[in-house]
Amino acid sequence: MKRPLAVSAVALIIGILVADNVPSIVTGLCAVLFLCFAALLVYRRIPGRSPFLLLALPLMMAGFLLHFFNIQAVNNRFLPWQGRQVVIEGAIHDEPVFSDGRVIFTLSVDTIAVDGEVSPIRKGRIKVSVYSDSPLEELQYGRMVQIRAVMEIPAVQRNIGGFDYRRFLAAKGISGICSINSSQLRVLEGDRGFFLKSTGYAVRKNILDALYGSMPEQEASVVAGMLIGYTQEMPESMEEAFRRAGLSHIMAVSGANLAFLLLPFIWLLKRIGLNPRWASVVSLPVMLIYVFATGMEASVIRAAIMAGIMLLGMIIWRQTDFFCSISASVLLILLSNTFMLFDIGFILSHSAALSLVVFYKPVFEKLPVKMPKVIRDTLAGTFSAQLGVIPVIAGTFNSFSVVSILANLVVVPVTGILTALAAVLAVFWFVFRPICHVLGWIVSLLTGIVLTATQTVSSVPWAELAVATPSFLLTAGYYLILLIIRYGIPWMERKFQKPCPVAMDSSGHASRNEVDGGDTVKGFKSGGNAKRWGSWLIACMLAVYGSLILLDMIPSGKLEIYFADVGQGDCSIIKTPSGKSIIIDGGGSIYDDHDGSYTGEMIVVPVLYDLKITRIDVMIATHGHADHINGLKSVMDKMGVKRLVIADAEDSEMNELTDYARDKGIPVELADQDDIIYSEDGLVLTAIYPLEDKTQMPTGKTANANELSLVTRLDYAGFSAIFTGDIGFPSENLLLGQKALDCDLIKVPHHGSKYSSSAEFIRQVSPTIAVISVGKNRYGHPSEESMKRYASAGAKLYETISHGGIMVRVDSRKPGQMSVWTVIKE
Repeated sequence: MKRPLAVSAVALIIGILVADNVPSIVTGLCAVLFLCFAALLVYRRIPGRSPFLLLALPLMMAGFLLHFFNIQAVNNRFLPWQGRQVVIEGAIHDEPVFSDGRVIFTLSVDTIAVDGEVSPIRKGRIKVSVYSDSPLEELQYGRMVQIRAVMEIPAVQRNIGGFDYRRFLAAKGISGICSINSSQLRVLEGDRGFFLKSTGYAVRKNILDALYGSMPEQEASVVAGMLIGYTQEMPESMEEAFRRAGLSHIMAVSGANLAFLLLPFIWLLKRIGLNPRWASVVSLPVMLIYVFATGMEASVIRAAIMAGIMLLGMIIWRQTDFFCSISASVLLILLSNTFMLFDIGFILSHSAALSLVVFYKPVFEKLPVKMPKVIRDTLAGTFSAQLGVIPVIAGTFNSFSVVSILANLVVVPVTGILTALAAVLAVFWFVFRPICHVLGWIVSLLTGIVLTATQTVSSVPWAELAVATPSFLLTAGYYLILLIIRYGIPWMERKFQKPCPVAMDSSGHASRNEVDGGDTVKGFKSGGNAKRWGSWLIACMLAVYGSLILLDMIPSGKLEIYFADVGQGDCSIIKTPSGKSIIIDGGGSIYDDHDGSYTGEMIVVPVLYDLKITRIDVMIATHGHADHINGLKSVMDKMGVKRLVIADAEDSEMNELTDYARDKGIPVELADQDDIIYSEDGLVLTAIYPLEDKTQMPTGKTANANELSLVTRLDYAGFSAIFTGDIGFPSENLLLGQKALDCDLIKVPHHGSKYSSSAEFIRQVSPTIAVISVGKNRYGHPSEESMKRYASAGAKLYETISHGGIMVRVDSRKPGQMSVWTVIKE
């Protein structure tokens, strides 16, 4: 069997995945040993098997053990100092970045001191954020520093399908985070930078100086992204346009960038008299410096490893194989850091490169021969690369660019020339600066073409489609169909091309005859029938896959209530048995800007997509506080909302949200006591507060937004729940005596404040489950008194700060019963 490296890479990945999904090392070892035993049984049946394939077995075990112990290291390395004031000394590991009033860098920790007790640290890094009005020029890569800070451990995944910050940082080798002011930072004597890395950062700075010194700022920011992946000064609107047009990949340095730079460089070296071997030798350190200049993202590391293997092959006069090269890239990267397997850059880069090579030739051959070659190349390359990443992009970004192929057809040919010219400009900035203004004008002109094409294409209303997160079954089915089409159908055609009798002419040579309706050439029957069967097979597979998509869209028939972890705020999401969606509040912060919310965009919207929700049937805003409504703006931006329902009360803080909704054409409705907000077969969502008689409502100092919250009750199949907003004692007292209070589940009022959830209120509610939506705060939420009152009433308490997202499911076939599932296990 060819390419044992590919099998070894797959084995390593399997070992890592096992370690990532088992609760203990014993369970994991049993699983890996079972897989190794199964692999040996398969190995014995492989004809012409290579003994090198046996390397896959220890690599599977190595992947498991490495990742298991890496998980323990990331979780526990700085755990003894979590939440404690510490003094940390170490060296700056990367180039500090100044953004939004903060200087951010990675610190390689040497020592941690607490109360004078110094502990040495081995292979530990932390992310440091320094709040400052200036870039702090004294902070440079390799510089020794001392900081005084409170050590924190990065958060794990806290919502269904949510972002795992700890895993994200672990892929960068980071296990802790600290936030400090500039007064808590001291630069020490000494420098511990690696020469090539320091050179790379110096080259990066000089490239930026060259671009911004010879081009307009907007064009320079785009070219900086294309050349070295630097996008920090690119306007957000421009990044959005590139994303909608399906062109984000040109801002990620990858194999194309290396090709655009290395090939002309090697050609130039040959022109000045170097043979291919020495040209490759000279190119290697240049490539390494470029890799450091780009910031060493996963995509460029993958490309550099593969390019390095190619250059080494030229040095030792050996031909390289793509599949071996990409397998070597996977092995080297994952053996250095197993968490890279979950890095989106690693996944996209390797998936796109593999898909490009696997599908380029058949796609190219299917395109019309009369089409110009440059267009065929671009179309085949774009389409082939996208085939491999569609599920990844859909699952990660919940979007799909409809205009991507058209945009790439226009932009990609230009970017190759543009990147090469930008590199020449950067070189001449040191050699002969006057010519840089001419080169800058040419590069700006080409960049203008790219920007015009991007903005034109991305401005089309349907340029980007929002998609729900695909299930594992749909993703696996997609790749299985691709593999069958690419390899299964051709194999079947060869398999059915069987030898058959042929007519012989007088000279004894085979002649072409028609046998059983098929052509016979050199004693083999043509694959015509096989091709027809192949077409039918493809049609059947697509039909089955389409059916799976439709089945995935069919409602579960169960009631699902999900309490999203939005930090200090509220967000409850209801999926009805018929598949309709209701959202009650959307989290947020007083620091959000007018147009949206970090919580809404980065937490609430992704959670909705992961719950297979792309449209909101009813949006409810309980009251006008930022931690309840700001995230709803992002939901309005990203998906259709049929109507917004608010309390029929004088809540002036709600005006901004209602104006925002009306600007988007979303009708706003008022609700108070006994109004039915939504109903379907067997399910009713009713307002129980504010009272219809407004004269009984809280007045004076108690008439704040909290006491005007819209309180709702949900009834379905013998199950009931109430959602209370931020009401306190005054509003609770007005609700006492109502039959609507008695329920199975309560969303605890006001994040568990001590000024809400009175003993009598809880007695009348008599909940089985009480959910507190709360995060880190300075208000003392949830209060100990409130939690004791619920515990005394026999309610099972769940808190988003401890349990993350909380899912409650109710099945009509089991009246009165509910199941509870939490993202973070107890």
